Amino acid sequence: MNNLEFEKIKNSVAYLSSKIPDLYLTKLLKIFYYLDFISVLETGRPVTNDTYYHLPYGPIPTFIKDQLTLLKDEVKKEETEVLNDGVTYGQAVNIFNDIVEFEAKDGNFILKNKKDADKTSLSEYELNLLDDIILEFKDTTSSDLVSKTHNEVPYSHTSMLNVIDYKLAFHLNRNKILPQRTYDFNIEVSQAEFFNS
Repeated sequence: MNNLEFEKIKNSVAYLSSKIPDLYLTKLLKIFYYLDFISVLETGRPVTNDTYYHLPYGPIPTFIKDQLTLLKDEVKKEETEVLNDGVTYGQAVNIFNDIVEFEAKDGNFILKNKKDADKTSLSEYELNLLDDIILEFKDTTSSDLVSKTHNEVPYSHTSMLNVIDYKLAFHLNRNKILPQRTYDFNIEVSQAEFFNS
């Protein structure tokens, strides 16, 4: 896979965390799966270039998950500092430090926006896809998204702990996933074009 699109990743997280209340990490990771795989289906290219693995909770973008897990662990360390006087931790370098933060809620953590997204790093197509995904999944629970992704070909046709090939995006039913898709375009890539690129 090509280089990761750091600015697109950061600003997608900022955008999503400003639009979806109570955004849990698992839900965000499933939204990124739809962002990348629908983009491959429609344009032949993922938005983030992250690598997705078949893990127990569904398809997971590894770089995004690792960075956000580090950020969440910093919050847990801060709580430990309060509980264990004298313990100190240095903050890990993280691409999301200035974009979002985790806030404890009901024994879990939700993402809270710290900075507005720089929309210039995202194309009109990418912003519209994000808006359609938000429209469709804003009120969907993390567990419902996990179940949904488990039943789709990219996940179900990949073995546990293996990379999910972006080529499997061509087995998705966009109209079923995003029935209210609003973007008016005609840029779909044929499977032959994608496989030959």
